[in-house]
Amino acid sequence: MDGELMERLWSYLRSFSKITKEMTPAHRTDLLSDALLHFGSKKMSGIGKYLVFLHQKAIKTLQSCETEIQSLCSNLDVEVTDDMLDSWKTEEDNAVNMRGVSSTQTSTTDIADWRRTYYEKLKSFYKESSLVLISEKVSDVALHQRKAKRMASALNSFEMRNKVSKRWTVASEEYRKQHEKFLKEKSKETLSTLYSRCSERLMLLVLKKRYADGSAIATRLSKQINKVCSEIKNLLSSYNSVNLEISSRFIVVTYTEVLNVKSTIYNGITYLANVQCSAVPSTVIKTLIQYNLRKHRAREEILIVEAEMQETISYWEEQVKVLRRCFELQTSFGTRHIISEKLKSAMGFLLDLKSCFSSSSNTLPTSELNVDVIDLFDDESSASNLSDSDSDSNDSHNNDEDFYI
Repeated sequence: MDGELMERLWSYLRSFSKITKEMTPAHRTDLLSDALLHFGSKKMSGIGKYLVFLHQKAIKTLQSCETEIQSLCSNLDVEVTDDMLDSWKTEEDNAVNMRGVSSTQTSTTDIADWRRTYYEKLKSFYKESSLVLISEKVSDVALHQRKAKRMASALNSFEMRNKVSKRWTVASEEYRKQHEKFLKEKSKETLSTLYSRCSERLMLLVLKKRYADGSAIATRLSKQINKVCSEIKNLLSSYNSVNLEISSRFIVVTYTEVLNVKSTIYNGITYLANVQCSAVPSTVIKTLIQYNLRKHRAREEILIVEAEMQETISYWEEQVKVLRRCFELQTSFGTRHIISEKLKSAMGFLLDLKSCFSSSSNTLPTSELNVDVIDLFDDESSASNLSDSDSDSNDSHNNDEDFYI
């Protein structure tokens, strides 16, 4: 169900490596085949309890999500319905899909706005000019002078093409206006990156809890978490410096505050900015959407597990029918006895499955079960009578062919 079945299989077979490494290829194949058959039989014997466990777990998740949604909605001034939750999720998806489109449109608009392009050219030119003054090596000074000369030539052509009568200085109003706009866009972009990195950190922490401390996977995840945390600190420093340049009254954001993805500092960059519901805070909307998604996933899990239960019962009912037909076609007492034992085992397992599933789910049929049991007991009694009448034919057991299901 969780996509880790093959990993568990390799983990089970890994314990045989100390034995198989000294074997020939043929013996190694035989041993691993026996191990896989044993693994499959163990899985099959416990499939009933495992499916019931998954079913009950999904039901508990569904109930807990409904309880949390009701608890959150009870503190709101508006009535939140399932349709509203679905509409909020749709708006969030549309915001995610439109994010790339809006960035492309913004870049196109910026290219069309010659003032923004002029500001970027001036910023690079003034940077190279300042590097000429502060460089200590003669080679570096000559390099920056050549770059500044090329930029000045490009600026002259640009100013003539856009009819700029006087070049902007760093203190001019137009330059400061474009610089402030640039800083605000950089602040928003940095904050968006911070939100992504903090979300990634939470995901890595959840993954790390699945593995034992000291294991190779846990060690790699720890290194990755440390790397993400270092990146978050660098981004936070850049974010604070940019906003302090915009306004000296800006309150510096702390590292603890930025790690909380539900913090109010992320309200401006989350995908819920376009959700129009003033009576419900954006943080509550995000939490409600998450619980609603888990609720839908729990319902899907319940349907999947119930379908798996039905398929398991159908498979074993078909196996019983096949064994019954084989029992009726056989005339040898030894083969009939073997098939009778197989039938008894299969029917006992089918009884346990239906009893186990019926206690967890009410959607599985149980009316056909009793007839099959009575028929099996009738076959068992006929087999017993056959055993009494042919008690002198025990020597024929050695001539019977092996029978495999």
